[in-house]
Amino acid sequence: IQIKFRKITLDQNINTCIFITSFNNRINYRLILVLESLLKQSIKCDFILLSLSKNDIERLPKYFRSFLAKHNNIKLIETDSKFKSYKKYLPVLEYFPAYDFIVCDDDIIYPYNFVENLINVSKKQTNCSYVVFNRFHLITKDKFNKIDLYKNWKHDLNFENIKLNCQEDIFITTGAGTFFPSNVISLSDFKERKCLRQL
Repeated sequence: IQIKFRKITLDQNINTCIFITSFNNRINYRLILVLESLLKQSIKCDFILLSLSKNDIERLPKYFRSFLAKHNNIKLIETDSKFKSYKKYLPVLEYFPAYDFIVCDDDIIYPYNFVENLINVSKKQTNCSYVVFNRFHLITKDKFNKIDLYKNWKHDLNFENIKLNCQEDIFITTGAGTFFPSNVISLSDFKERKCLRQL
């Protein structure tokens, strides 16, 4: 079975997509379960962008090709490995700048209301746009009240295992799903900060 790389047409009435990247031996039956959990959400996004390297696309197992062929709303996109961690954002920012997007991990089977919860929280903010996240690091201070070394931060926390107050500094991670409104980050942000100068 050959994968057909379909042209993505934009629906102006719905403007949220899911972005997920994977690699090498993680492209397996587990990833299919992850994708199925995202397809069965109570609120359906426009499409899911699955980002893989050229080598991984060429080596896709037959069962995975067959799965993709059955789901037109999963779009396969080739991403250069040189983009490193930025490959979680750059394809959406470049090709779908008007879209809100949700970054997902490739090893979590998501509950059916995962997307709905993120979008509902985002809609509560009427005067401005916020990034909505599920996991974060708590930035700690040293004895001089300066930001501590990264290794000393409290890592991979969520709102189930810690209560925050407004005075605490957090560093969000995209693990476990993060919602980015279309207007909070742009491709020019990366260029202006020279994040892409080595790419």
